[in-house]
Amino acid sequence: MRRGWESNPRPPDHKSDALTIEPRCSTVVVVVMAVVVVVVVVVVVVVVAVVVVVVVVVVVVVVVVVVVVVVVVVVVKVVVVVVVVVVVEVVEVIVVVVVVVVVVAVVVVVHAVV
Repeated sequence: MRRGWESNPRPPDHKSDALTIEPRCSTVVVVVMAVVVVVVVVVVVVVVAVVVVVVVVVVVVVVVVVVVVVVVVVVVKVVVVVVVVVVVEVVEVIVVVVVVVVVVAVVVVVHAVV
């Protein structure tokens, strides 16, 4: 009696036929896989580029806002200092004029009484 595999010229490899996968890829599968890889790479590059552009725009906007705020603060400080200096000078002039008028009035009154 012959065994079943003896009629087959190839001896069994002691593996189940369900587990053996022969590596066969058609040209279409290779092309589709290549296209998918290219599309994924392009999408990743575009997303990274968009993120970089957004970050650069945000940084530029923040820098511009900071510069504008600093300039406004400096201008306001300068205006306040100028206004304070002018007010102080005007008050000094008014005080000097009042003192001179009071002194002259006192001198006139004292001179008139004596």
